[in-house]
Amino acid sequence: MATTDNNIAYDLLFVDEFYKYAYPNGTKEHKSVYIEILKEGEIQISTFMENAIAKTAGIKRDSIYGADLSDGSEVKAAVSSYRNNSVLRGQWMHTYEVQNVNTKTGPIRFVGYNKILKEFEYYFIPNDAFSHLKGVMTLPIETFSGYYYSPTFTGKRSGESKWHKYQVATFEEMCNIKGPNAPKAALTKDTN
Repeated sequence: MATTDNNIAYDLLFVDEFYKYAYPNGTKEHKSVYIEILKEGEIQISTFMENAIAKTAGIKRDSIYGADLSDGSEVKAAVSSYRNNSVLRGQWMHTYEVQNVNTKTGPIRFVGYNKILKEFEYYFIPNDAFSHLKGVMTLPIETFSGYYYSPTFTGKRSGESKWHKYQVATFEEMCNIKGPNAPKAALTKDTN
C-alpha cells in the first residue's frame, strides 16, 4: 500500500487490528502515539505488517530485494477495490490488486481488507503460483458480466478462482505456514 492521505483511514484499520501482533507488549500510550504518527503519514503500513507477521511467525524481518522476511517470504497488504474492466462487455470486478509480484523470489503472505464487508482476509501464495506474472496479481472477490451499469457489490465471494485455494482462515495460520518455495533453512521456526 502506498502512503497517501486517502489510505490513512485504511492504514488505521490495519494498525487497530494487528497492533497486538507487531507490539505484543505494547501499551495503550505507545499505541496512541503510533496512531498519531500514522495519521501524519509518517509510518509505512507495509513495514508495520512485516513486523506483525515476523513476530507472529517467530522469524526476523529481513527486507532484501525480492523478500521481506528471513524465511524468504514477501509481505503484501492491500485494500479491495472495484472497477469496470470492460465497458463493452459489461464486466466488473471487486478484487485485491497485489503489486510488483514479478520481483518476488519466495511465497507471498497477503493480508487484504475487504472494504465492503469490513473484514480482513489472508492468503499464503507459493512463488510458483505467481512467478509467471508480469507485475500484478489480481485476487478476485466478486465478478459481474453483462452489467452495463454499476452492479451492487456485496463484498461476498461470487465464485472460485485459482487463488482461493491459497486463502487461509486466520492471521496466525497465514503467519505460521512453512510452505512451498521457502528456503530449506526456513522450514523450522526461528525463535531468536
